[in-house]
Amino acid sequence: MMRKMTVFLVLFVTLTCAACTKEAPQEIDVNYTDNFIYANMNGTFFRFCVDNATASPLCPDPLCGHNDEGCPFFHMEGNPVFRGQYIYYLSGGSEYGGATRLCSFNLQTGRYKVMYTADGGTLSGMNAAGEDVYFNLNRFSEDGEVSFLLMKCHIKNNTITSLTDDGLPVPQNLIAAHDGRLFWNTGAGEYYSTDMAYQNRIDGDRGYAERLSSGEYSFIVEPTGEVKGVPGSKLPAFRLLRKSRMTGETITVIPEMCSFPAIYQDSILYFRFQDTVPFIGYMKDGLSGEQIAVTDKNGGKLYICDLDGKGERLLCDISDSGCTFTGAVGVSGKSGTGDYIGIELYTYDRDGEYVRRGKSALLLINIKTGENKIVRTD
Repeated sequence: MMRKMTVFLVLFVTLTCAACTKEAPQEIDVNYTDNFIYANMNGTFFRFCVDNATASPLCPDPLCGHNDEGCPFFHMEGNPVFRGQYIYYLSGGSEYGGATRLCSFNLQTGRYKVMYTADGGTLSGMNAAGEDVYFNLNRFSEDGEVSFLLMKCHIKNNTITSLTDDGLPVPQNLIAAHDGRLFWNTGAGEYYSTDMAYQNRIDGDRGYAERLSSGEYSFIVEPTGEVKGVPGSKLPAFRLLRKSRMTGETITVIPEMCSFPAIYQDSILYFRFQDTVPFIGYMKDGLSGEQIAVTDKNGGKLYICDLDGKGERLLCDISDSGCTFTGAVGVSGKSGTGDYIGIELYTYDRDGEYVRRGKSALLLINIKTGENKIVRTD
């Protein structure tokens, strides 16, 4: 049973497109907080209230089906970025299958704004730093070739600037901003940094994503080169390194883990290889007709430890739930609030003697107590 708290009242407001009405410049409230986890699941962008363990679509229109262009969160691409009370994200569809709009959404007012629309291309690789949102404009030639223009949009006045004069052969993706520098990686696996004006480039200068950083430390997920686990349910093994931004000292904090961890509230959450894995049932291969065993390759158990790798303990065990972890700690959205973190799960429905994948659900966990509940979206 989740802890009992006052239910957060959600006020529905009228969905208004900023292109139709004049809107004041966006002023980010850096102190904004709420008791929600936000996740893009099952084709809909949800918010999960930790007070009462319920889910509701973030779209403020109670009549919206969330399945066409009229919904502000239809066809979201990539991870949204949260800044104060605002969410910045890519959405929309195109003949090429990618996003076509850069949008913002005010969590306090329910107001939706299209900040930029691609003309003859798609958008990708969005992130924010300072007062700007950075993204790639992907342009397609008649012979199918694609080139990438690096763009930025000023949050307050919607000014659009192209940071590259010509299309580049690979996208440029903003990883992080720190101490007046922007850190990038490319579709070719290269790393570099620039100043805030995208000048004074330093090749090989690597930054670390916010979701894998805490205080003065950044964390690096590194493959060990081994594939481990129970036969039929094996996964690549990884180690987690911690690097001091002050001294550069790097240590191994978790020598072996499976899948991708999360850093939250000065703790590391991760999966370990187990001697046995939960068995869900069999799926039938649609082509060969063979039976395929469905298991939780991540072991069904979530662990937590301090930032130095010490104090490890089992946080929760979902082995008997009939659900499985997806392979990463967190969600595509905002994974935590207060003492709670959300992790996306796969669910399964019984189909005669077989099982089939159902809608994703959220595992809501208190990282202090281990108290948890599976919240479904249907």
